[in-house]
Amino acid sequence: MTLAFILGHLSILFVNTILGLNIPLTKMLMSEWVTPAGFMTIRSAGALILFMIAQCFIAREKVAPRDLIKIGAGGVIGFGVAQYTGALSLQFTTPVYFSMVVFMAPVITMILAAILLGETITLRKFCGVFLSIAGASILIINVPHDSAGNNHLLGIAFAFISTFAFSLYLISMRSVATKYSPLTQTKWVFFFTFIFIAPFGIANVGEQKLLSSAWEWDGVLGMLYVIFFSTFIGYLLMPFAMRHLNATTVSVYFNVQPIVAALTAIAIGQDTFKLEQPISAIFVLTGAYLVSTSRQAQHKAEEEAEAAAEAAAGKAAAAATAQAAHESQAAPANQADNATAAAATATTEASVTQELTAAEINAESELLAMEAMSDNLMAADVLASNNHLNTTATEKELS
Repeated sequence: MTLAFILGHLSILFVNTILGLNIPLTKMLMSEWVTPAGFMTIRSAGALILFMIAQCFIAREKVAPRDLIKIGAGGVIGFGVAQYTGALSLQFTTPVYFSMVVFMAPVITMILAAILLGETITLRKFCGVFLSIAGASILIINVPHDSAGNNHLLGIAFAFISTFAFSLYLISMRSVATKYSPLTQTKWVFFFTFIFIAPFGIANVGEQKLLSSAWEWDGVLGMLYVIFFSTFIGYLLMPFAMRHLNATTVSVYFNVQPIVAALTAIAIGQDTFKLEQPISAIFVLTGAYLVSTSRQAQHKAEEEAEAAAEAAAGKAAAAATAQAAHESQAAPANQADNATAAAATATTEASVTQELTAAEINAESELLAMEAMSDNLMAADVLASNNHLNTTATEKELS
């Protein structure tokens, strides 16, 4: 177990803990100090300043105009709409009910991915969706009408809109998420979020008690916590954790956030414990788990298939390389063998030629010898004829 692995676990646990504490804290701030539009304006402005300061210490990245449009649209949807409706939700309902809806984020993301990206919905995913809807239904059916929330149904509706918008943001940002660093993306996201939400916050700046002479330190410290810890630190540590942990581990830690929010809200008196809350949470958590693990299993199967294909291609390439190397090594040997065979053939031909030449010479010699013998015989015949003539002449003389 490496130090980076341990720090990854600590980072993701810390991030989800501070984000869980942020939910009841946001409820407190909007109940006493700021309106939802004022809260979002102050938060986005403060976070933007911190991210721009941090950008001064690292190399700047040039963002393509087309990607900048996508990041801007993502900022408006994922943080302008999502965070603003989330703030409205906490104005009308309690952190516990808001947290129950947040649990459904993986389910909503899966449904949007099926509609927009054409991802298949397996039986496991369908069961997860069914359980999550059942849990949400239990929550909605049993909402009280006389507790701390002014209008729970309206608050839950805003929570669904907030979760839907953030899920849409996650899907729409897939194409640019791997191109730029988290700091660059987040800086531009909050820049466009501030431009989008600032007119609403400036329009009712007089309603922000936190910005008036009636401000108190608990409101200021609460807002500083939201800006520095929940926004700046949270969005910097999340990429670090995801770099050292797998996605399944990160998704498990994500469930810490609504649990911390619910326990904190009950502890400080923002909500009371009710039996339907844990029952609803069990249904929603089980559904989210089925959807999350199904997506991870599908991605793992796809990665394994790609790895197997790459391994097969690698083996084929290696075999082809080995065959080519063998052929390249065999070629000189074959050439040498061919040369040797050619040399042997040439030698044989030369030997045959020499033998033929020697035979021809011998034949010629024999022919010459035979001609010489014939000449000798003829000479002998002539000599014999002369001798016979001489003998005849001598006999005539004696007669």
